[in-house]
Amino acid sequence: MGSALARRLSEAGFEIYLWNRTEEKARRLAKDIGGFHVKDLLEGIQRCEAAISFVSDDEALLDVVMKIPRADGLLFINSATISPLTSQKVSEYLESKGVCYVEAPVIGGPSAVEKGEVITLVSGRKVCRNASMSIIEKFSSEIIDLGDDPKRAQVLKLSFNSVLISTLEVLSEALLISEEYNIPLESIKKAFKNTVFEHIISKYADRLHRKDQKPSFRLSLAAKDLYDALEAARSRNLSVPLISTAHSIYELASRYGFKDEDYSRIYWFLRGLKIS
Repeated sequence: MGSALARRLSEAGFEIYLWNRTEEKARRLAKDIGGFHVKDLLEGIQRCEAAISFVSDDEALLDVVMKIPRADGLLFINSATISPLTSQKVSEYLESKGVCYVEAPVIGGPSAVEKGEVITLVSGRKVCRNASMSIIEKFSSEIIDLGDDPKRAQVLKLSFNSVLISTLEVLSEALLISEEYNIPLESIKKAFKNTVFEHIISKYADRLHRKDQKPSFRLSLAAKDLYDALEAARSRNLSVPLISTAHSIYELASRYGFKDEDYSRIYWFLRGLKIS
């Protein structure tokens, strides 16, 4: 996702400085897009007016953020999906360092980022949100402004991901039942046609069956997002039993060798389970 965003913004005319905890990744991408790689995070911050993070989880973001010294006037846009609690902590910490912080997680994968077709959820102080728009609009087809509370963008992103990830798990179960009774996949697709589920089955049925699906969203991160959604619900005393169950299933798949696979591989994990 970070590489796709760098490509998109470079094509939009921005001067891009790239930093990654694995330096060679930043070096290769910088060469590919005509940007600059920096060995040190602080060097990159000193050179830029705005920084955008697209890291994998809370720990990775905190590792980056805690390296940032006082940087008055810096705009920091976080497009990683993180927990609402971490969002609040990061916002407070960076604001104390003079940094303008904006949450901007996106709905859509790497190809949508490169095409400028993601939906971006934005929250944070109004002055910071306004300052970020000239960047965010370059990779978004739609921007949803969620106001001053930085947590709100992450809550909505986790809500969306909960629906998406849980749907793939349920769809996998439904396909397995039909296939166990020797119903062809094409017949299953026809049954879903002209219903509210047509788009889901047309987009994901073949992907679920594909053994060599290149990871665009790792299964371990899907499990992490479900956990973060579950914790967000628990913090408000909400009961979300289906999200809790889906989290348990993805967490189990992650522990049994699927963690670095695409999240659609949940089908193959379930297919390998048999009730004795």
